[in-house]
Amino acid sequence: MCEMTLPFYILSFAQMVLPISAAAKGVLWTILFGLAKTCQYGGLTILGVEGYNRLKNWFKHRKKSD
Repeated sequence: MCEMTLPFYILSFAQMVLPISAAAKGVLWTILFGLAKTCQYGGLTILGVEGYNRLKNWFKHRKKSD
């Protein structure tokens, strides 16, 4: 997935402690959370269903090995 997904999620909630108006916080949250979701779903689209299944099986196999 996009390497920016996690930072956007963190920023979307961390900005709540900034000393700005509630309206500005709402706008920032919407933008940052939307960017996080865009990165997340964009990464899944690039990975595709077959790639996701292969990745899931790889993690299952790796877990059994440990």
